[in-house]
Amino acid sequence: MNFMLKVYRLTRILMLMCLPLIPGAGEAVEGTEVESRLLPVPEERLELPPIRDEHPRLMFTPESLELMKRRLTQERNPWHRAARRLMEEAEEARESGLDPDPYTGRHSLEFYSAAIWKGERARLYAYAWLISEEDRFAEAAITYLTAWATADPVPASDFDPEIRYPNTGMEVARAAIPFVEAYDLIARHPAWDDGDRGAVEAWFRSLVDPIREGKKRWRENDYFGRQYFQNHLTGHTMGLAAIGYVLGDRDLVQYALDHPENDRDYKTLIDGMIFMPGDEPHHREPDDAPPPEKGEIADRYRHYTNPDRGLAYTHLSLSQLLYIAEIAWNNGIDFYRYKGSGGENLKYPLQFYADFYRTGDAGLKHGLYEGETVQEYYPIIYEVGNRRYPETPEIVELLKSLDRAAIPRHPHAYFFFPLLTHGEPLERDVER
Repeated sequence: MNFMLKVYRLTRILMLMCLPLIPGAGEAVEGTEVESRLLPVPEERLELPPIRDEHPRLMFTPESLELMKRRLTQERNPWHRAARRLMEEAEEARESGLDPDPYTGRHSLEFYSAAIWKGERARLYAYAWLISEEDRFAEAAITYLTAWATADPVPASDFDPEIRYPNTGMEVARAAIPFVEAYDLIARHPAWDDGDRGAVEAWFRSLVDPIREGKKRWRENDYFGRQYFQNHLTGHTMGLAAIGYVLGDRDLVQYALDHPENDRDYKTLIDGMIFMPGDEPHHREPDDAPPPEKGEIADRYRHYTNPDRGLAYTHLSLSQLLYIAEIAWNNGIDFYRYKGSGGENLKYPLQFYADFYRTGDAGLKHGLYEGETVQEYYPIIYEVGNRRYPETPEIVELLKSLDRAAIPRHPHAYFFFPLLTHGEPLERDVER
């Protein structure tokens, strides 16, 4: 271990030892965060607060990071079990060998398929370092990020517009998330070479262009069959917001969240993606489709256009909406209490879909999703919902029905081990 790494690790240990001496840091009630600093989202234009200098910025605040570390130090379950599972995955990945293998071709779906897998590997290593403080994991994550950022040609820089024309922006935005989050976790690690760090940040900035081009294509083509609200559009906004926050680009985040030049900014998406009683469903739904219920997600029409995929697409869009809200929360903006022009709120879809995920019965409620598969990984987003909407009966009952440390992960999921980052104690937390 070189001298700088030794100094860095010693500094981290001393900081953690001193945390309880910082006013409020060690005295916080379990799971609470300082909400008074959060900016409520106004009906008029949101003025973005300054982005804080320190990393991580996406999935953690300083308080929530300290809380996670304290739980793991105390070996508290279910967090301790989840961390063991994560570390086992990281060790297995290391044993399989380091092969970043960046994709430099012109096909955006092939880019997505490669990037989502390799980005997940980088994020796994970054989280393993965060938990264990073993520098070999941080160095492995840096290897992946640097390999992709310095490949020639630069990945995602020259897609063929004749291939995947409507999809490219969404595919780049979604594929960026694990890479961006991995970098956010290890951005201050001393193993970085300044040139490599600069290359990674430049690569992230270059990804903005295909995402914004994707937004333009949708707008100029009447949203490809009047699909005015659906997962491509939430994906675009999620990618731009995450890249903007990790780069500290206040203008880009403002554009993503609330901007007159962005006709699908986040505030607009909340209005359009979340159904309220009396809303008109998508024109592709048949005339005899049941009317939308409070909290349904607009992508429910995929039950008809992608047979039996309504729950899959509503979960996808809801996950993206929550990811945006969460990174905004961790940077001082409270979208969880925001209500759209028709009363739309992020709590409502969490309530609506909770019983589907708890029972595994897709035929509940109005029966529109009858015959679909309720995937085992869907409930992971409810760790976030429970943190932000505590004591919501539908959410609590769902989480109580689960072995929270053993919920399967999906490689395309945006929240990575949310039990660790967001999980709150339940009445019956036991060691399983």
